[in-house]
Amino acid sequence: MPPKADIRLILVKRAANDPRRTFHQCQEWVKTGRLPVDRLDMSLKDEMEKMIQAERAKLEVRDQKENSFRDTQRDKFAPLKEVLREITSPVKRKYMDISISDDRATISMGYHSKDLRWVIDPNFEICAGVASDESLYESRPGFRLEVTHYSSGSKFSESLKFDSQQSLVNYLVAEIVERAAEYRHLDKKKRTAKD
Repeated sequence: MPPKADIRLILVKRAANDPRRTFHQCQEWVKTGRLPVDRLDMSLKDEMEKMIQAERAKLEVRDQKENSFRDTQRDKFAPLKEVLREITSPVKRKYMDISISDDRATISMGYHSKDLRWVIDPNFEICAGVASDESLYESRPGFRLEVTHYSSGSKFSESLKFDSQQSLVNYLVAEIVERAAEYRHLDKKKRTAKD
């Protein structure tokens, strides 16, 4: 089977060898790379159809691998979902927004406006330059935490990686406790200032 890049050349050569074509038509086809599809002989159409089917089969394999990747990520994240609900429950919702899906959680904290956002998901890598039958994503051990800090209209983001669920939870608990205490303190100061 010829490589993809040779198909145009094959088409032009076959058309040029057809005695029904004029020299001018062949030159035009070489320039544009366009051939009248109805004039192609069946063997070339069959070759192209086989190539299309082979490429589709590779894409189906890739889809299966990506579905498997998503299942792995959901399975890895499932135990963490319950822990995240537990560690965020003591904090008043006026200080925190939380959104948890099957494979990702987003937690935002702030006093009057958002100060901080965490996006938590199982660690993975995006693979560049993969073959058409390979997944673009590869699961990695641990968890990632995308942290975005908001201050005076600007934001700063960083990415942290944790080897285990426990190390991630320890980090989040410390951060949540510190911020919740600060927000409650500000509320108390505000109430005593009014009195």
